[in-house]
Amino acid sequence: MSKFSQKCLKVSVISLFIGALLLGAGFAMGGIQAIKSITAPQKVSEVFTDISELRVNTYRNIHIQSGDVQKPTVSYYKKSTFLSDIELTKEGDLLSIKNVEKEFEMTGLIEVFGYLLNESGRTSDFREIVVTLPKDKPLEALTGWSMWMQLTNLTIENIDYQGSFTGIVNSTISKGNLQGSISANDSKLKDVKLNLYSDYSQFTNSSGENLVITDQSGGINFSNSTLKNISYSDGSTEEEIQKEAELAASSNGEDNYYGYESQVTIENVKLLGENHFMASAINMDINLAADSKTNVDIQSYGGDIQLSGHYQDLKKVSENTGTRVSHTEKDATGKIIILNSYGNISMK
Repeated sequence: MSKFSQKCLKVSVISLFIGALLLGAGFAMGGIQAIKSITAPQKVSEVFTDISELRVNTYRNIHIQSGDVQKPTVSYYKKSTFLSDIELTKEGDLLSIKNVEKEFEMTGLIEVFGYLLNESGRTSDFREIVVTLPKDKPLEALTGWSMWMQLTNLTIENIDYQGSFTGIVNSTISKGNLQGSISANDSKLKDVKLNLYSDYSQFTNSSGENLVITDQSGGINFSNSTLKNISYSDGSTEEEIQKEAELAASSNGEDNYYGYESQVTIENVKLLGENHFMASAINMDINLAADSKTNVDIQSYGGDIQLSGHYQDLKKVSENTGTRVSHTEKDATGKIIILNSYGNISMK
């Protein structure tokens, strides 16, 4: 090793040693906490009056709830290089919450270090926007999009919303459209079109009426709920399902289906009115509520139908290219109609 290299090595070792001493001294004197405090996002709250409509367009998570407030209040975090800015604007009764594109900023090591410190020890979601509305005040309209949304203790007259996930807790939605996966608990949905994708959906301790559900992936679980006049499909028409059946019939027993199979679970659910489940390929596990008096009409061109419990004695009738099961219940208050080309249907 040359003398120059030896000198460079000595200088490096000494610099590291001095740096470690200074870091230790800074930590002992509260320097780490100071960095954390200086770089922490700041929580702000803005209060509005006479809000009956919300429009949201943001990459942040949003939680809309009713609570103990006199006026609509929006709380969020700002002043961080690592958080997208938002803009709140009010026009009449409409409150808009939207992203504001940031200009390019140089980020120093201290700011990065402070961000990591705050992220590792945070007790709040810095990316969350919380909208709190006065109790017992319906929201006339909710529109827009976000990555994640939670609705709690709300009455929404009309919704038109898109997001990866929407959680609905103890809320009522009277009509509208929802896209993405959902989790509804202790809620009521009526006259709503659901376009499900991205993840598995849940519908628990809730009631759904006149719902039109298009499931493009993920599947859905209905449990401890009441469903009335539900229409569920994977987007296929009856004609397309019949073509799938004809293809299956001409394939000499070979499985020519390579698409997605919808997954539907119905557990302790009471059915009212006519409820349709139609898909090219659908797997269903059905266990109706004990007090559900339900007529049954299942037609499967190439799938398997398994019957047990209350339905174990029903006959499977070969019809056209598939199998059909029909049952009329005395004093029935509901009906389930299932049509598919592929998949397993279990009913008990």
